[in-house]
Amino acid sequence: MKDVDGRHRVFINASCWLVAFLKASQQIAIGDRIKIDEGPDETLVLRNVSRNDDIRAAGAPLGGQWRYNYARAGDKGIVYEVSPPRQDPDYGDVCQVSYRLDPFDIETAIRRA
Repeated sequence: MKDVDGRHRVFINASCWLVAFLKASQQIAIGDRIKIDEGPDETLVLRNVSRNDDIRAAGAPLGGQWRYNYARAGDKGIVYEVSPPRQDPDYGDVCQVSYRLDPFDIETAIRRA
């Protein structure tokens, strides 16, 4: 809940994203159900529930316009977009995964706001 113009408003984040590290054997596709868990060293782990696969992911960016929509441990959702793989100078092969929060997990969506 946030104060806006002196009134309390509830904001629900429905869409989130993260940067996933790719390996040839690891795949993720539109429609896959995922869960985000906390990984080592302030990273995250994208658990692809549909394919029973774990994919390492980068921790939240330090700044930027869309930082507030970055994945958080505990998120559950459905993938709606996967960017083409790209080469990152620090991380190697990565892609951006965008997902909609599980509509039945409304507590998580409200807590994120």
